[in-house]
Amino acid sequence: MRAARFHSDKGLNPVEGAPPTDAALTAYRSLRKAEGGPGDSVAVVGVGGLGSFGVQFGRL
Repeated sequence: MRAARFHSDKGLNPVEGAPPTDAALTAYRSLRKAEGGPGDSVAVVGVGGLGSFGVQFGRL
């Protein structure tokens, strides 16, 4: 199993840093596994906390 790290500014407290380490990395890993590239389309079902990160990463 691979591990992931999230580097943040020293001023970020754990409450503010928790969403990127959980929801953002989940969405990011899913998009990486899909092996898409520039010009590919991405469908996100449900744009709650996790889906909104998926939309943002899908635009990169």
